[in-house]
Amino acid sequence: MEKLQSLKPINIGGLSLCNNTQATQRAFCNNCKSDSFALNTKRVNPAVSNPLYNIPDEFLAEKFPKLLIDKYTNQAYSLNVATSNPAISEILNEAGAPLGIYPQNIKDSIDSHFIPSAKVSQKIMEKCNHNFSDRDYSTMLQASLLHDVGKVYIPDRILNKNGKLDPSERKVIDTHARLGYEALKSGGVSTPVLTLVKGHHNYNKAGADMPMVQILEIADVYSALKEDRPYKKSFSDDKTFEILYNMADSGEFEHQYIDALKRAV
Repeated sequence: MEKLQSLKPINIGGLSLCNNTQATQRAFCNNCKSDSFALNTKRVNPAVSNPLYNIPDEFLAEKFPKLLIDKYTNQAYSLNVATSNPAISEILNEAGAPLGIYPQNIKDSIDSHFIPSAKVSQKIMEKCNHNFSDRDYSTMLQASLLHDVGKVYIPDRILNKNGKLDPSERKVIDTHARLGYEALKSGGVSTPVLTLVKGHHNYNKAGADMPMVQILEIADVYSALKEDRPYKKSFSDDKTFEILYNMADSGEFEHQYIDALKRAV
């Protein structure tokens, strides 16, 4: 994987941010100090990025999922992408949003949404009548942990609005899958994972020949319905599946995957 370029503190939207990698490095070393693979893996200079960037994503997803999320949403990485990949600012500009970095958006959702979405997606796969390979499971695990990383660029006043979004705000929110795709692409994430992240809100456009895209989207919706958010309380199981089956009836999902989810939870 290509190393990230050195970062200097920069100002985005009037907010000065800079690289802070020592805490991440300490957390990584504390979490895997007994693991010979991690200890023997070559690390990049912390002044450039942090020790996570030379650790394979599939390993982090399996052993240290929160560190995988941090790898692609920490302050230094997000700033690097924002300054080196013009697509980030172009996507936000098209939606009428300023360029900004909001790491707390991710931190607040790791336990309530990212991790549950990953668990649910794996359960759906297990209950489906498909012969998914070990590679498929690994790809889904990575993608489900990273599917919403683009929200690091969504203004928190919109993402955490205590009320219904207006059309202009919805337009901004809807950019997060594309933003996530661009952010992860900049870090050399694998093509299969990128495909799922980019398509997880576009199953109808992706087509029925891509069941993993659909499974990820269902897991995302299910987790969102089951969690408390500023604008709503968690839905009951009955209400959650009523909504999901209504979406299937309207053609947004295939019933077989909702059935698989219901058998799994």
